[in-house]
Parts: sequence; structure tokens; C-alpha cells
Amino acid sequence: RHATGDWALWLDADDRLDEVNRQRLKNLLADLPEAKDSDELAVYLMQCLNVSSGDGAGATALEHGRLFRLDPRVRWQYRVHEQIVPAIERLGGRTLRSDVAIHHYGYADGVQRRQKLLRDLRLLEFDQAERPHDPLTLFHLGWTQHLLGQSAAAAATLERCRQVAPPQLAIVRRLYALLVRSLRELDRRDEALAVCHVGRASYPDDAELLFHEGQLFTERGDFAAAEGALLRLVQLPPDGPMASGEDPGIRGHKGRCVLAEVYRGWGRAAESEAQWRAAIALQPDYVVPWLCLGDLYFAQGRWSDAERLAGELDSEHGRPLDALLLRARAHMTRREFGEARRLAEAAVAQAPAALMPREILSHVLVLEGRDWASAEAAVREVLARQPNNPTAKTNLAVVMRQRQAAQQNAAQQSSGQQSAGQQQPPWGGSIIVG
Repeated sequence: RHATGDWALWLDADDRLDEVNRQRLKNLLADLPEAKDSDELAVYLMQCLNVSSGDGAGATALEHGRLFRLDPRVRWQYRVHEQIVPAIERLGGRTLRSDVAIHHYGYADGVQRRQKLLRDLRLLEFDQAERPHDPLTLFHLGWTQHLLGQSAAAAATLERCRQVAPPQLAIVRRLYALLVRSLRELDRRDEALAVCHVGRASYPDDAELLFHEGQLFTERGDFAAAEGALLRLVQLPPDGPMASGEDPGIRGHKGRCVLAEVYRGWGRAAESEAQWRAAIALQPDYVVPWLCLGDLYFAQGRWSDAERLAGELDSEHGRPLDALLLRARAHMTRREFGEARRLAEAAVAQAPAALMPREILSHVLVLEGRDWASAEAAVREVLARQPNNPTAKTNLAVVMRQRQAAQQNAAQQSSGQQSAGQQQPPWGGSIIVG
């Protein structure tokens, strides 16, 4: 109500535009019709890339209605994940796509991210209490529960959303992928695969559904079906239509990594190596293919190739931290836990906010099985940054069992010593202490 222009552009304080996208925005603004030329309502969608924390993991892509014609009838809806597009569409306005991409850094810090998600959850629960059958509220509530690691609640909420969401609603495509993720985290793999099939009946080339389908078939040992889904995935055009919230890397380097895993499980090591190399070529900053290629060399006893790979990371790509992690994993594989721990702790010290060094440190400590207190602390650090990390959840269960067993053993030993001390000497005299 305070805006006086013909159009409104909204940006968050933690949004950034690089030089290319500043020029694109400048061109778009220059071409906007003035009010005297046209009073047609319209909103322009821009791609918002939510930048994740560390490890070259990339960003998830969302389309936001960031630029719209001002009209007193057009107002925001919802307490959080507020929407302007529905108000414009209800009035018969047009939704148009632009080529502008905005980088959003509000969730780059893992601790801050969790705090924001908890805030979002509280606000979404208020909205849901007022509008219990609103599909957009249910969608964002389920998505937030999923991001907080509340998989059972997320699956239930997203299933309710699926029942009430009109099929033409833009969120439906993403809804299937989120439901599949939540079901996989609950180990309900058959249901997850069934949801994949239902979703792909409407969206046959949805990248995330193909990505999950490939992994689910791999877990079943059906490598041929997995290969088919993943080959279709990596052949999708990188600039093709994307679902809201899709990680663009799924079509490229991340899809290649999953395909490499299929070939490794299938015993086709050369093709596995080729796919990891392809992933590195697409995104050299993504650490996973480097580490997995190292694993392949470890499994084949190709220690000199593994060291060359670490040297390549260090000298050719200027990434000493990732080289450190690769060497730590090499020592861990050879069960040289002392050196593996030293290198992993050095990596954590170099990048305290990054997830991967802490994951590797936790793996070293759990596999070594000697310092369970440090192992628990390391695993909990991983879960603080990524609450739904499946390996960390499994490792935490292992650690807690080991610590409980150690406490029971200590209690039994203490009890045995106490009982022995209370026994009378065989000759019936006093116990002499000293």
C-alpha cells in the first residue's frame, strides 16, 4: 500500500544478483509497459537459487513471482512462504517467465538454517490451523517437516496434501518427489517406488522422480531398470522445465554419480569410473565424485592412482581440503585409524562449518571403535547440521549401543569388586586394608 510505482520488485536482504543477472534484470525492467500503455495484470517468475552450505553441493532452484504490476486488489497471502502469484491469477493476470536468476544465501549456514526452519514450522502450523485443507500450506508444512528430519510427520502431511491438491497446481510435481524422499527415509521403499510410478505417469521426465527411481531400483538389485531411469535422467536438457525446489545438479553431476553407483554395484568398474570422471568434468567443485573415485581405487588396491587423484585435487584444482579428505579416507580404508583421524580433524579445523569433514571424522571414529565418546560427539555434530542424514542416524544407534554396553560392563565390574571386598576372609578374621 506504500508503493507508488507501476511495478513492484521484491528482493530479500540476503539475495544477490551477479553481473549477468543484473543485466538481464535491467533489460527486463526496460521493456516493462507503462501503466498508460497497458493496465493488464502480470507477474514475472524468476529463478531463486537457494545456496547450500559447503562441499560444492550447489543449490536448489525455486521459481518466485518477484516482479508484478501493482494493483490495490493484489496482496500477499500466508504468514511464511508468502505468495503473490495466486492473487494475480485469481484476477485473470498472466504469469510470465524471465531469464533472471537470484542467488539466495539465507540458508547457507547450517545452524541458522535449522533455526529458520523451526520458525517456519511454527508459522505454518498457525496457517494450517486456520486453513486445514489448504494445499499450499500443507505442501510447505510437509516440506519443512522433511527438512527438519521429521520424516513420519512429513509423509503424513504430504499425503494429505496429495489428496486435496488440484492436479493443475504447480506444487504437485514437487509434491511427489518430497513424498518419495520422506518414504525412503522411513524405509518404506515399496511405497516410495509406487509414488514414483504415479508421479511419472503425469511427469514422465521429472528429474527428481527419475533420480529416486534409479536409486530405488538399485537398492532392489535391479540394475538394468536403474540404468534405464538414470540414463533418461542425464540425457534431459539442463535448461529444461524444472519442478519447484529441484536441485539442478540432479540432471548433471549428481545424476552421473548415482549412475556410477549403479555400474559399481553391477560390477562394471570401468563404466563406473567413466561416470565419476564425467561428474567431475561437469562440476569440479563437487567433492562426492572425487571421494567415490578414490573409493574405487581403494577397492582395487590402486593406491598410487588414489594418491595421484589427491595430488590432482591439490595442485591442479587448488583444493587442499578435499585432498586432505581423500587421503584421510585412504588411511581409513587401510585401517590406519590414527593417521585417518589426524587428517580428518585437520580438515574439520580448516572448514569447521562444512559437513563433509565432520562426516568423515565420524566414520573414522565409529570404524575404529576405541573412543566412543568422541565418536558420539562427531556423529551428533553431523546430525546438528543435517538432521536427516541416514548414515549418521545409523552410526548414532551403533555408538549408543556401544556406550551403553561399556557402561553396563563397568557397572558389573564395579559390582563384582564390591562384592569381593565384602566377603569374609576364609580364616574368619578381619580384612586388613593398607
